[in-house]
Amino acid sequence: SSLSFTSLCSMAGYVSPYRLVEEPMRADKAARQRKKVKTEEYLRRMHPDYDYFLEHSNIGYKDRCTKDAEFTQHFPLPPLHEAEKTFKGHSDSVDGVAWVSDTCFATGAHDKAVRFWDVASGSSQAVTAHEGAVFCMASSANDKLLVSGGDGAHGQCKVWDPAARKVVSDVQGHRTSVFQCRFAKDSSRLVSVARDGRVLVHDVGNFAKPIFSKVLHNIARSADFCHTDPALLATCGQDGNVQVLDLRVPYLPYEQLAQFSSSVSNYVSLNPLNGISRAHSGYACGDVQFLRKDCLLSCGKDNRILRWNLSYSNGGSYGVCAAQYLGHSTGVRGLAMTSTGSIVSCCEDGSLRSWGFDDMGVIQRQLQAMKSEISSLNKQSDAAAKQNEDISALRAQIVQLRKEKTKLEMEAQKHVTPTGHINASAALVGHSAFVAACSVRKIGNADHVATASWDQTAKLFVLK
Repeated sequence: SSLSFTSLCSMAGYVSPYRLVEEPMRADKAARQRKKVKTEEYLRRMHPDYDYFLEHSNIGYKDRCTKDAEFTQHFPLPPLHEAEKTFKGHSDSVDGVAWVSDTCFATGAHDKAVRFWDVASGSSQAVTAHEGAVFCMASSANDKLLVSGGDGAHGQCKVWDPAARKVVSDVQGHRTSVFQCRFAKDSSRLVSVARDGRVLVHDVGNFAKPIFSKVLHNIARSADFCHTDPALLATCGQDGNVQVLDLRVPYLPYEQLAQFSSSVSNYVSLNPLNGISRAHSGYACGDVQFLRKDCLLSCGKDNRILRWNLSYSNGGSYGVCAAQYLGHSTGVRGLAMTSTGSIVSCCEDGSLRSWGFDDMGVIQRQLQAMKSEISSLNKQSDAAAKQNEDISALRAQIVQLRKEKTKLEMEAQKHVTPTGHINASAALVGHSAFVAACSVRKIGNADHVATASWDQTAKLFVLK
C-alpha cells in the first residue's frame, strides 16, 4: 500500500502542510466506515487546529498567498502566463482537446459537437456525431487518427479522420459513458475507460473487438500506455487506486492464481496487475501518465500531483512516492508532458501549472558531484601540504567550487520548499471555470498548450 504525504514527510523529518487536512479527514473516513458520523464538535476536541484548517481551506489560492504568510512560504505564487488566444464557439462546457496538426486542434463539449479549430484565424468547423456530451479527445502520434469519447447508449467512442473531419469507425465494447481515451506512443493501440469501471484496449485497425476488457475500478477515470512498451498499461479511477498491468500476461486475480501451487511461489515476478492503493489518500484520481517504464505520474482530488517509483529495487512495496508537486488549491483533473520533459497540469480552480519534472534531482546530482570534487581537492591539498608544495592554486579552486555550491543550494530553494514538495515554475491563467483537459504540441521552438474549460472556451498558451 502507498504512504500518505504526511507519512513521507514524517519519515524525512519534515512537518507536512497537509497534516491538518489529513488527520480530520482520516478520522472522518474511519467514522463513515463504522457507519457513525463524527460532528464538528468532536473534531474540534480531537484536533485543536481544526478551525484553522476549516477557515483556510475555503480561501482561494491567490488570497491565501497574499494573506497567509506561512502558506506563502510553502506555496509561492509562480510567474503568471496569459493565454495567447481564446477560442469561442461551443455552447456548453468543453471537456476534451487534442492537437491534430501544427495548425489545428479539436475540442469536444457537452453540446455534443466536435469542433476543429484553425489556430491562425480562430475559425472552427463543428461536426455533431455524438448523441450525447463529448468528454474526451485524443489523437495518434502520427496525426492520422482522432478519437472522441462521450455519453450515450451506443457509439460512445468514435474514431475520426482528422484531415477529412469525419467519423470512420465506432469503438465497440463500452456500455456506459467514456471518460478518457489515449493512443499508444507508436499509434498501434487505443485504450478507453468508462463510467462502469471498464477498461478496453483495441488494436488500431480493429475497433470492433477489444484485445483486453476488464472492470478495474468503480468508475474509471484515465489510462495511459508506457511510451517505450505499449504492453504496459496504467489506469486510475474514482476509487483512488492506480493499477499497472502487463497486457502480455493473462489477467488473473490472486485468489484464482493461488489455485495453481506452481504459480504461488513465483507470484511476485509473475504478477500481471500491480497497484497503488489509495494513491491520493483515498481521494479520486483524475489522471495517470507514464514517464518511464519504472515511473509514472498521477493527480487527484487531494490537490496533489505525485510521481511514483514502480520498481522493487530497495525491497520495499510496489509504488513508492518519489516526489510531490504542490500548489493547486483544488482538485487536479489532467496532466500533459512538454517536449522538454516539463509537466502541465489542469485544475478545477480554472488554472493550469507548469512544473519542472526533476529540477531538484538535477541540482542534487550536481551538488553531489561538487561535494565529491571538493573532497578530492581537499585530499590533494593535504597531501601537497605534507610535501611542502604550493597549494595556493588548489585552495583557490576549492574556494571557487564552494561558491558555486552555495549558489546551487540557493537555487534548490526555488524548487523544493522546507516541507519537501516541488513548486510550480509557472501558472497559466485566463479561464474562469474548471479546466478539464490540456494538450501539448511542439511547434517551432516552443510548446503550445491547448486547453478545454467549462467556461465554454478553449485557450492557447505558448511555453518558450
